Amino acid sequence: MIAKIRDKGEGIHSEKLSRLFNKFATGSFYGTGLRLVICKNIIIMHRGKIWAENNKDGIRGTISFTLPH
Repeated sequence: MIAKIRDKGEGIHSEKLSRLFNKFATGSFYGTGLRLVICKNIIIMHRGKIWAENNKDGIRGTISFTLPH
């Protein structure tokens, strides 16, 4: 099963997409850029996978992940 989280914003900027799950990868003045790194580590520890992509409408982004049964 794939779980998906869709944002309501403008999507993921292409220059950030490749480093989205790296430490301190943020374009925000308020965030630290650690949330997705922590999520990624937890999911990997449970032998899952996580990835991000922009939606086909080009407006929003989606982060998806899987965990084994």
